[in-house]
Amino acid sequence: MKAKAFYVLLLLLAPAVSLAGDSGNTQLEYSDQVIISEILPNPEGSDAGEEWVELHNMSDQVISLDGWLLDDSSSDGSISSSAMTIAEMDIPTNGYLVIAIPENSLALNNSSKDSIRLFWPSKELVMEEFYPSPAKEGQSWCLIGEVYKWCTPTPGENNGTEDEDEEVNYDQSKIVFIEVLPDPEGTDAGFEHIKLQNQGSEAVNLKNWILDDGEKDSALGSSAFILGESILDTGEEFEVVIPKGKFTLNNSSKDSVRLFSPDKRIKDYIEYDKAKEGIAYISINGAWKWADEIEEEDGEVPGMQLPRTGMPVGAIYFVILLCIWYICHSSNKRNYEQTRVDRLVGS
Repeated sequence: MKAKAFYVLLLLLAPAVSLAGDSGNTQLEYSDQVIISEILPNPEGSDAGEEWVELHNMSDQVISLDGWLLDDSSSDGSISSSAMTIAEMDIPTNGYLVIAIPENSLALNNSSKDSIRLFWPSKELVMEEFYPSPAKEGQSWCLIGEVYKWCTPTPGENNGTEDEDEEVNYDQSKIVFIEVLPDPEGTDAGFEHIKLQNQGSEAVNLKNWILDDGEKDSALGSSAFILGESILDTGEEFEVVIPKGKFTLNNSSKDSVRLFSPDKRIKDYIEYDKAKEGIAYISINGAWKWADEIEEEDGEVPGMQLPRTGMPVGAIYFVILLCIWYICHSSNKRNYEQTRVDRLVGS
């Protein structure tokens, strides 16, 4: 009985021993902890050889990607002949890996919707991530928190959190200078002002936009002024007073004013030869002139809003009338008193 039981046990174990010994039939296991975290489909300039995909290892183990595949979208789900096979690459624990797409491999669409697909070596689909069209030049489709959106590329790094401000394409913003007062009457520090206008088609938040003087192509100075949060609607104007301690504009010599978007690209630039005290430098239909050189039909000088006091014109007229009344009243009172004295003396 013991011998019979032994042979039965051998028969039961034989298939398992055979499978373990036959490496050709062994099913390998691949990690499901790798995700597509960022895609750059439309790099600045030529795309060929410059597109890339970033993968993220969400596990606490190093993962080998040897034999894994990358491909773009397919109507029937098949893997195309231009798919890219990854060779001898590892992703570190909780790390990121950027994979450059070779020039002779798959090419990502710019003007139409496309996707990146990630496959195991067994040709099983791990993940597919679509990005919308058109692909924004120089921006990547990245995972921030649990949401994919266009952002500034961060190859090999965490893309940030959902609490961060959404990336803005400042190429579409058209914030320009329309007025500068470089030499206000009296003390300049803390009273120089600059007026901006949104001439674009969309509202713009001026938060982190930068004002500075200096040559057009020179680096930002240490006294540059960073603007606070303020939404400027289309056509709306915004006046900025340069605080004490920030840059100051020259009065007796040539100077310039520069405007930078938050990504530190220059958006507007003007220069003047010599300032005029109390006179604003104004853009009229694209041409810059000093306010005292501009004649308008209504006789008013544009741009002169008394930036130092902010006193409205109506208030000034009221004060003048009050002074005239006081002078006249005082004169009449003196005349009356003199006449009274004369009458008393005569009596």
